[in-house]
Amino acid sequence: MKRILTATACLVLTACGANTGVGEVHPQTREIINNYSTPNPDIEAAYKQLVEQCLMQRGVPQAQGLESSQRSSLLGISGIFTSEDAARDGYPGTYKESSSLTAEQQSALYGSSQSPTSDITLSSGVVVSVRTDGCVSVAEEKIYGSLENATRYKNFINEMKTGEQEGTIEDIFDAAGKETSAYKACITDKTGFTAETPEHLAQQVEEKLGQYRLPGQSPHTEELNIAVTDYKCQQSSKIVEKTNKEYLKRISQWLKENEEMVLKIRDIEEAAQQNAIDIVNS
Repeated sequence: MKRILTATACLVLTACGANTGVGEVHPQTREIINNYSTPNPDIEAAYKQLVEQCLMQRGVPQAQGLESSQRSSLLGISGIFTSEDAARDGYPGTYKESSSLTAEQQSALYGSSQSPTSDITLSSGVVVSVRTDGCVSVAEEKIYGSLENATRYKNFINEMKTGEQEGTIEDIFDAAGKETSAYKACITDKTGFTAETPEHLAQQVEEKLGQYRLPGQSPHTEELNIAVTDYKCQQSSKIVEKTNKEYLKRISQWLKENEEMVLKIRDIEEAAQQNAIDIVNS
């Protein structure tokens, strides 16, 4: 079970009176964001169960390779694996681009152009229009308590990006010089690839293997071995931990200014996890 940071009596970003330096992020805040960026297995299990039940009730064939109800990778790049199990799913870029969903499945899952919608305004002012009658929306409403909660939760990563300072992803990996070098050495030694970052390796694997599998299809042995090795190199080098920390420094001022939003996201995930557990066990 994924551990969720419990509520505290004071606001996390003020650190209960503790001092944090300029550009630093308090450990409690970092844990909330890291929890957010790591797919929650309880929520994933409930999501898959509810969507499959909904399709069955509507008499629609099951869809392979359903899109996750969450997102991973705080940096928003490909190739980051949050667990060895995730690595065993392989690299997204080796899936064929053509959708395997029929028009009937697409409509059942996500609604149609005639579906009722709900407009939700995010803190950034962006308005997200959500179709309310698709199986995905039905599942998310049950898990998150409302479509508004689900939409705010899923879009929080985009909200954070509005607080980014100038710079690039490459700058973040440059700041993690020791970890980046350790990752590159591990990958070169164990796979023969010369990638400097997980994203570079994902691109090289995709170029070598091509788009050869349908959504939901397991990767070939070669891809599986590379992905699992990649995950282990990410762990041993601590490249993900370090680059996430550097990224949070970049948005530290935004995090301090949007403290209530951060806490709300924590509360939404806590409640969603409990709902998910109840759904799976019912």
